[in-house]
Amino acid sequence: GAWGVFFQPFLPGSDTSPGRRPLAGFAHDSDAETFGISPDGTRLALSLGEVSRSLMIVEGLSGVSPPARR
Repeated sequence: GAWGVFFQPFLPGSDTSPGRRPLAGFAHDSDAETFGISPDGTRLALSLGEVSRSLMIVEGLSGVSPPARR
């Protein structure tokens, strides 16, 4: 149920699925959103997203004015 990126060899006309293996991601507490591979194929970047449902109230923060009252 977790998202991630697999490595799998590619050979046209052949079933290479037995060589598939997890490469990055697959955390159950976050979702893989985007990924990129370096031009030389030696590095992979994977961004993970996390949903947060919390509200923070900050008071007295320098440079931030309170909303105008109506």
